[in-house]
Amino acid sequence: MIPFSMLERYEGNEALFQTVMMSVVSSYAGEPLHLHAEGLRGTGKTTIMRAARGILPTITRIKGCIYNCDPLDPHCPEHRNLSGSEIEAIGTEEIPMPFLEISHSAKVGTVAGSIDLARRPSCMPFSRAGKR
Repeated sequence: MIPFSMLERYEGNEALFQTVMMSVVSSYAGEPLHLHAEGLRGTGKTTIMRAARGILPTITRIKGCIYNCDPLDPHCPEHRNLSGSEIEAIGTEEIPMPFLEISHSAKVGTVAGSIDLARRPSCMPFSRAGKR
C-alpha cells in the first residue's frame, strides 16, 4: 500500500483528500468524523481511504475489550461497572484506531442492524391505532 503522503493529488480528488484529512484531524482531537465516499469507479476512493489508516491515531482500551472500552469511561456490559482499581488490574493496551470498510454491496440492515417485526413480543403495542 502506498503511504497516504505519497498518493497523487489532482483537481478531481482534492475534495476527498481534504475531507479525509478533516476526519483524521478530528480523530486526533477526540471527535471522530465518519466518512462515506462515492463516485465513479477507478477514481481512487478506496486507495485514498485505505491509505488514511496509516495516519490515524492509536486508541487506549481496556486490555482485550472487544468493544474498545476507554479505561477512563468504560461503556460495555463487561466493564462499565468496574472500579478504577479493577480496570487497572486488567490493564490497558494501545491499538490502531478501528477502521471499518463497508462493501459497496452492503445493505442498510447489515450495516445499521435491523428489527425483525415478525418476532416482536405479543405485549408490544403497534404504533398505529393502539392495536396489540
